[in-house]
Amino acid sequence: MVWCILASVFMGADSAAMRKAFDLSSNVWLNVQWYLYGAAFLLAAGYVLQVNEHVRIDAVSHRFSARTRAWIDVVALAAFILPFCVLMLDLGGRYSARRTSRAKRRSTTAT
Repeated sequence: MVWCILASVFMGADSAAMRKAFDLSSNVWLNVQWYLYGAAFLLAAGYVLQVNEHVRIDAVSHRFSARTRAWIDVVALAAFILPFCVLMLDLGGRYSARRTSRAKRRSTTAT
């Protein structure tokens, strides 16, 4: 994860330097920078949930028992995280299917 962030920072700095010094710019490096940041965020989010170190409202959660905190985590997971995952799988799957079918059509018409 650290490598993703470090590479993202260096790509951003390099892109800015190339744009200022040589008047060269490319959206490719900006996209790669965002992909690396997204990968680091998703990897870190999974790890933080796995080791149970995610953000809580400590002013409220310390008043509850461990069992109540566990139920709050389950409800939050079911209400927010799982629907978001289903949405991303649905939208990403449809997008991927459209792109794959377009690529197949192009490859068959090009030959």
